[in-house]
Amino acid sequence: MALLFTAGSAPAMAQETRCGWFDNSSPANMELIDADGDWVISRQGALDFMLDDSSIDALYAGFTLGDEEMVFTNRNYGVRCVCVVADSEREVAENDYHITQRISKIYSAEQRPLERCYDDPAIGDYLSR
Repeated sequence: MALLFTAGSAPAMAQETRCGWFDNSSPANMELIDADGDWVISRQGALDFMLDDSSIDALYAGFTLGDEEMVFTNRNYGVRCVCVVADSEREVAENDYHITQRISKIYSAEQRPLERCYDDPAIGDYLSR
């Protein structure tokens, strides 16, 4: 996985591939948990932390595996194992929110079998089997 960051006082933004747990706990609350920590994708009610329509379309187009490859945690919401090609930022502060890591644009996504994330030593213990 290639990581590219720019130096300076502004948040670093880079297009990169990130793989891990995609946690969609409730409407518009989404994050990705990978070896580098938690990446906020969307927060309900926080317009500064919402993805554009093309990002949402790209994300959901990658969810090609059936319900057996999702852990349901809240009715129709839950956790999947995914890789995304996305723009990411560190140290983002908007209004009353301070988020240290954020995914601001998604170009493509690929769902993976749950076992891929369970077997990853960096993130495998995020979700119990």
